[in-house]
Amino acid sequence: MVSTRHLVGVAIAVTSVLAQTCTIEKNVDYEGNDISTTHQGDPSGCCGDCQNTPGCNAYNWDNGVCYLKSNKGQVVSAPGSVSGFISTPKPTTSAPTDGACSVIKDVDFQDFDIKTTYQDDATKCCADCQATEGCKVYTWGNGACYLKSKKGPPSPLPGAISGMLSSKPTSKPTLAPTPIPTATGTCSTQKDIDFYGSDIKTTYQDNAIKCCADCQATEGCKVYTWVNGACYLKSKQGASSPFSGAISGALTDTLVPTPKPTPAPTPKPTTAPTPPGTCSVLKDVDFYGSDIKTTYQDDATKCCADCQSTEGCKVYTWTNGACYLKAKQGASSPYPGAISGVLTANPAPTSKPTLAPTPAPTPVPTPAPTTAPTPTLALFEGAIVMGVNRTLCLESDGATYQPYLARCNPSPRQEWTWTKSLHLYNAYANACLDHGSTGAKVYLWSCDQAPSWQIDGLALVATIWPTWALSVDSNGASLQAIQAGSDSQVMNLTLVPMLPTRATPLKGTIAIGINRSYCLEAPNLQTTWKFEPMGTPCKADFEAQQWEWVNATYLYNPSTKMCLTRENGFSFPGVEIKVAACSFSDDGGQTWKVDGTALVHSAHPDRVVQMPFASPGTLEDLKIGNDAQVLDLTQVLSSTPVPAPTPKPTPIPGTCSALKDQLYYGSTIKTTKRDEASKCCADCEAVAGCKAYTWFNGACDLKDFASSTVPQRGATSGILTRSLTPAPTPTTEIPPLTGGPISQGISGLLCLGYWGFSVAPTKCNGSPEQQWMWYSSTRLYNVASNSCLDYSVEIPTDGAKVIFFPCYLSKSQAWQVSGHSLVVPTAPTLALSVEWKSTLLKPVDFWDETQWLNVAQVPFILPHAKAFKGTIAIGTNRSYCLEAPRQSNLGLDGKPCNGQRRAQQWTWVNAKYLYNIDTKKCLTLRVSDAHSASVLEMSTCVMSSAQSWQVDGTSLVNTEYPTMAAEVGFSGGGYYNDADAHKDAQILDLTQVPSFNLPTFPPTVSTFQGQLFVGINRSFCLESHNGASYVATCDANSPEQLYTWTRETKKLTSNKYSFDGDLQGASIFARNEEGKCLAVQTSNSIGLGQCDDDTPDYFVWLNYISPLKYAYRGLMRAFWTSVASIPCAPSRCVPTGAAVLANAALDKASFVVDVAALLGINLGFRLLGMLFLAKNIKKRD
Repeated sequence: MVSTRHLVGVAIAVTSVLAQTCTIEKNVDYEGNDISTTHQGDPSGCCGDCQNTPGCNAYNWDNGVCYLKSNKGQVVSAPGSVSGFISTPKPTTSAPTDGACSVIKDVDFQDFDIKTTYQDDATKCCADCQATEGCKVYTWGNGACYLKSKKGPPSPLPGAISGMLSSKPTSKPTLAPTPIPTATGTCSTQKDIDFYGSDIKTTYQDNAIKCCADCQATEGCKVYTWVNGACYLKSKQGASSPFSGAISGALTDTLVPTPKPTPAPTPKPTTAPTPPGTCSVLKDVDFYGSDIKTTYQDDATKCCADCQSTEGCKVYTWTNGACYLKAKQGASSPYPGAISGVLTANPAPTSKPTLAPTPAPTPVPTPAPTTAPTPTLALFEGAIVMGVNRTLCLESDGATYQPYLARCNPSPRQEWTWTKSLHLYNAYANACLDHGSTGAKVYLWSCDQAPSWQIDGLALVATIWPTWALSVDSNGASLQAIQAGSDSQVMNLTLVPMLPTRATPLKGTIAIGINRSYCLEAPNLQTTWKFEPMGTPCKADFEAQQWEWVNATYLYNPSTKMCLTRENGFSFPGVEIKVAACSFSDDGGQTWKVDGTALVHSAHPDRVVQMPFASPGTLEDLKIGNDAQVLDLTQVLSSTPVPAPTPKPTPIPGTCSALKDQLYYGSTIKTTKRDEASKCCADCEAVAGCKAYTWFNGACDLKDFASSTVPQRGATSGILTRSLTPAPTPTTEIPPLTGGPISQGISGLLCLGYWGFSVAPTKCNGSPEQQWMWYSSTRLYNVASNSCLDYSVEIPTDGAKVIFFPCYLSKSQAWQVSGHSLVVPTAPTLALSVEWKSTLLKPVDFWDETQWLNVAQVPFILPHAKAFKGTIAIGTNRSYCLEAPRQSNLGLDGKPCNGQRRAQQWTWVNAKYLYNIDTKKCLTLRVSDAHSASVLEMSTCVMSSAQSWQVDGTSLVNTEYPTMAAEVGFSGGGYYNDADAHKDAQILDLTQVPSFNLPTFPPTVSTFQGQLFVGINRSFCLESHNGASYVATCDANSPEQLYTWTRETKKLTSNKYSFDGDLQGASIFARNEEGKCLAVQTSNSIGLGQCDDDTPDYFVWLNYISPLKYAYRGLMRAFWTSVASIPCAPSRCVPTGAAVLANAALDKASFVVDVAALLGINLGFRLLGMLFLAKNIKKRD
């Protein structure tokens, strides 16, 4: 099924004029799609010109010129210009009686179109979908509902509205009745035929029969064509052309509201009968163009009589039961099965003509063909339809040949596909359309060497020479300068599909490329002697594309009954990949294994299969970013169609020779660190492909080739005698993605990713750093950085830096797709340009590959009807959830909802406290000033007022400060602010948070006796001696580690040691000092400490070293003084490191050096503290 864009193109080809009104937009221009120009002094005159121009749906007026367009393209700013598009009428339907549709804005569901209706309101598309058999989803745009059989890949499309049918109505909506004039007139009809041009009006009917009455009621209407619910009424019958699904009719009795008297016609002389003329006949030949009429005959000889009786007919071509009558003989071309004829002159009459009596003027009906079969010719997916008459298609005879014109027929010769690199691929030739220089011939050639093409209006132009178009005539195919109105350059490519993007390969196939858009296909040995497999469009259950693992080592193809092979068993770069009889031996060039997304030589892991689209494959060195080296074998099944070979005996472990003071130069494949040269031998044996090594300065350089030696004092080199025991083949699966990639460049081999607070293009690998999601339809959220792309200035300018920043929905985070670029909506002439560690805004440049960004696979962060179980959903759309930090020094976050993440799982404890099962801590309000915003954090559950919460409507409030509410932004921190019902970040859905009484809140026992463990890892225990407690290694049999606590006394005692406190959860709270708990001191003795830390204090004792403590504070204060002077909105000045520093234009390098020095000192003192603790413990032992 054609895509939405394709269907629009077909509609344009059929419809010449839509006599309706125009919607006007000032100071904007619609990019591209120009088909004609007119001249008007006022913009309003362009609307009429567009209505009267076949194929026109939009226009732009500028300086007195109307640029008429086939489609409303990308909207760009153009002061002084006026643009408009034709407002299309709609069929009137009643609302559906049941069923509903879920709606997503600014999204287009690609492909799977089955019908188009016209509605001025997107909500009415739901009823059209319910009334259409097979419809499940739709996309509305510019007044058209594109009804679809299933949901295709979503892509951002500003202004579009897509919907999914949630329940099927029990009955179809009733079409509003269309008044049908009472008349006796009838219409003769022809199926699968379109009458081209001469449109005067369009009406909408659910049945083609009703078009006849509309034509009778319309003055001047004589014929019509019905397609997709629209009646295109016409003043005369133009050239007939095949169009699948269309129904055309001719009026046999015209109805007018008030009949006018018709004067009797002047009698014409009637000639005496003359002997019929004859036709000379040519078999298997087609005469190109000049069609004036089409009739239908089961025998080609009857076309001669039809031509004689048709005014102006001189020649004809018959094929598939249709006589194509023509005004003149055009260029002849071979066409198997066709029969063409030329009409010879009739003999002169032998008698004078006699006048016939004047009969009453009665209309003579034109009977529909009764004996002729229904024409079988129809358009099909993949066809490139040529010429204004749309009766011919572009066809190929194979690679290296020129394409030519032929009658349209659904064969592989006429099946074309767009590749990701904008090459035009032909299925029969297994090659792509190629051109040389301007004026040169156009032919088919290997796709990896073919140039790209693009559509300009109704022409196919060369990307590198956009004013030169493909021209096909009797002289062949060539690249010629664009000529307006040239029939040889008019072509319709709306039926040509793109290579699809797949999330997973088809069963049994080896999918190639990051998009898995084509598959490895074995050669057809019935038609070729070439044993080279190639990358071709994927086909389900196609045996030539089915592969099986044999003994987890060999790739077997059932259609050829052969195995994938390196030619002659060679392993050097450039060796061809072929299929050959399976030898099932280690040295036959047929052993393979999977390494990530590459298919590698089992003995040379740096040599991988490279399989370009529609080209032979080779073995090459691994290159990061090479899309032809990305192979997905996750759907290849395991099988053993032939017996496995007898295993070879396992030899003794590998041994190495040793040459002192010598090194092998180059060929290093891996380096390991070893203190002795003798250990390099085992490393070499463990690395596939290693044959030799050189040890020098504590490093083993492992090599796949032993070159001639070079003297080097202190070096040791050796050659490995390897064990033949094969390494196991890993089972590799491509991990599921939470986001989608943004690929860069025409080839799409690199993906944008998070790289140290900046954006960088790297080899596509599906990691979280390369996963992106659309947030709020215009913000690009990165999964790994938990932030959005931000151009950091309020007014975007050329050269502005693009950074990562928390997603605050500011204007500087808005992006929109324009062609192949991401542009700034408020400044659409500026596009995102990404180079290595340099990401800037630059003027839009079509040829700049750093601006070629494909976001088609980036999903939207979708709204949810209800929260996932256990999560706290945020916002009216519940599109993100509250997530607890994994590290105590990090804050709370709002992240895309994932019910499987433990950090997003919450529990009500005693109906007051919100406990997170991942961190085992409670949501806590840290109050610094009761009258200002406070911070939300996670801390040990102490059941204090700062941890007491309740739900108030859609807000979460602290019981001590009920006039404020919890507020969590997307990718931002958690705060406690003044309650505001209009703040989306304060709307929290806790309906799915379960309630429990955990056994540790409070303890279920009234007494406790046993060991007290220290820290969350329970690594040490408390021990008492002579009235003091300290940390020691755990000993269950030691009486000094036996502690007792009772609810009555609320004292912890052991061996003359006593502490007055409560046992709650995992802590012992001081009874007389709020927020203090029993904790380990720096001297390893026991004292009071903060209750929100599960680790002993010796991990944070830097806080007690005053000089370092105040140096650190002084450094931060100096920087924050500069930050405080930044003139920005409060939402932009939230304390977040690199982004704020970038805004302040501070010396980040100096800052990083200073902080790194302090962190180094910090870690050094922590290490000393641990050594000091270990020394004391050892002394006690």
